[in-house]
Amino acid sequence: MKSTTKAILAALLVFGLGSAIAFAETKSDYERGFDFSKFRTWDFKQQARMPHDQLGANSMWEKRIRQAIETDLQHQGYERDAKRAPGFLVASYMGARRQ
Repeated sequence: MKSTTKAILAALLVFGLGSAIAFAETKSDYERGFDFSKFRTWDFKQQARMPHDQLGANSMWEKRIRQAIETDLQHQGYERDAKRAPGFLVASYMGARRQ
């Protein structure tokens, strides 16, 4: 394969992935009136993944999502405590559908 053909295919792949990511959507749910200010520590909830939960099938996605959650909570002043009873637990799920 010629180098120009490879470059064109690579550009199309990057464009295709970029446009797929552009349509990603994130939702969160929690009791809006709950006062989290009394808590300082948190941890991830141990979860058994359901077959339709694609997060359990892809360790790379799970790692990235967990890192993003951890970074965001750290910036908000919360500390992850996996050894003792944390103030609150975080659970995450992921799904995908074709459109």
